[in-house]
Amino acid sequence: MASAGLITEDIKPHFSSHTLRHTAVSLWIEMGLQPACVQKLLGHASLRMMV
Repeated sequence: MASAGLITEDIKPHFSSHTLRHTAVSLWIEMGLQPACVQKLLGHASLRMMV
């Protein structure tokens, strides 16, 4: 992970769990998942929260 630049020398990540969540959503959308499916995976009550 260090050689990829994902963590600092003192082993602190350059990203948060929230960043990973956004990355997952981007990948799901790129893969063609329907917005309603992504909404359910995220636990959102409506699609409006995803905008």
